[in-house]
Amino acid sequence: MTASDRWQELGDGIFRRRYEFLDQNIGLVIGAEAVLLIDTRSHPGHAEELLSDLRLVTPLPVGWVFNTHYHWDHAFGNQVFEKSTIWGHINCRRELIERGLTPLEELLVDYPGEADGFQRVVVTPPSETFEDRAGIDLGNRSVEMSYHGHGHTNSDAVLHVDDVTFAGDLIEEGAPPSFGDSFPIAWFDTVGRLAAEARTTVVPGHGDAVDVEYLVVSRFDLGWIARQARLALDAGLGVDQIDLKGSPYEEYYARNALERAYLELAPSGASG
Repeated sequence: MTASDRWQELGDGIFRRRYEFLDQNIGLVIGAEAVLLIDTRSHPGHAEELLSDLRLVTPLPVGWVFNTHYHWDHAFGNQVFEKSTIWGHINCRRELIERGLTPLEELLVDYPGEADGFQRVVVTPPSETFEDRAGIDLGNRSVEMSYHGHGHTNSDAVLHVDDVTFAGDLIEEGAPPSFGDSFPIAWFDTVGRLAAEARTTVVPGHGDAVDVEYLVVSRFDLGWIARQARLALDAGLGVDQIDLKGSPYEEYYARNALERAYLELAPSGASG
């Protein structure tokens, strides 16, 4: 199997690998003497597979890792790269430290075939953090990391390199966004700020690569949630009473998003 069978080259020395498990994207940027990885997958076994796949492209060591946010499917492979410099937003580090292995029990139930991998996880938070923006010199190019506000989580950060933006789960392609830890009201504005500086090719955390126009559509969908939540809350309605006609999402995802929006708008208010 060749590198092109597994890795899609998005620019000179810039790649993504789209894994079947969770339809997840992992990014790769080749530097002068080492490479940078964007996210590390769901557990050490997956990270070791990633490291093997990496060798199809380059023998260079992994000098840097960038976590797009703290969720297990993006950061529970970090321990395999503990000798690398791991970067993430300051909230990413804090959440990984505070939450630790909290998701483990649920993961063992939801993904029994991955139990051996999950049981090996040692939570390894980023050692280097930033609040708004930071850069890394890879020797032959620089990358920029930026934070645009709350969205899918409180820790979503993106990485820009040349004409490519790795957006993590701020953008979802092929499936509805995950709203479990989200801030839908803020997310609307966050995607707007991201769209203003995103490069030509945008790599979401899951699904196919997209363009800036796709970000505009995603923002429009989030706007529907924000509008309905405000109107319903003003009318004294519970989430289960909101009419979902015109919703861009199926009922399960829409109700979840509206519940999270209610928490943003009225932390002590009704959730339905």
